[in-house]
Amino acid sequence: AIVQAELRTDNELDRVVLDSSLPDKLLDAIVASTERALEQIISTGVTLPIVEKGHLGSIGSGLGGALLPICSEFTMMNQTAEPSFNA
Repeated sequence: AIVQAELRTDNELDRVVLDSSLPDKLLDAIVASTERALEQIISTGVTLPIVEKGHLGSIGSGLGGALLPICSEFTMMNQTAEPSFNA
């Protein structure tokens, strides 16, 4: 899914952080697998993002989810000039 998201975006990602409450060995395997998938699918001439393991564990998804509305209003995720503040 991460590799597909990278291919669908108009902007190149410079970093992908994977985090989870999964055991470290499993998360390390997922990081390595994601790196391999990106190398195989993304065409030459495109800079591959750095794939790394996060350090937040089980709170990572909550923090990431909480940041989505902020990012969508005040970053390049939203191409409008002014925030909409729609709930």
